[in-house]
Amino acid sequence: MRVLAEATVYLATSPKSNSAYMAINNALELVRQTGNLPVPLHLRNAPTKLMKQLGYGDNYKHAHDYPGHFVKQQFLPDELKDRESFSIRLRATRQRNASDTENTASGTSRIGVVRMSCLDL
Repeated sequence: MRVLAEATVYLATSPKSNSAYMAINNALELVRQTGNLPVPLHLRNAPTKLMKQLGYGDNYKHAHDYPGHFVKQQFLPDELKDRESFSIRLRATRQRNASDTENTASGTSRIGVVRMSCLDL
């Protein structure tokens, strides 16, 4: 219970952003406009011989095989590959409490904690 309470306070006091909300709305509108588009072949699973022959899974790049566990790869259907529905806007995070940068009662200075979460983007 204690961890749940700490997580609740952490999330309640975190900087907020509506970027995820806006991204979901943009994605839903995009689906309404374009309908059901095919998943790129290299992302498809190939559990059968026929699917392998059709190119399912060919040239898939496993992110964990690359530096930083990141690889540039097309994940959207061809019709949407240049479409941007979520834009990350980095912004300075605010300090959790003003006391993080003030002197404590013991006279020692605490270093301000910079927290970054997906909500801060």
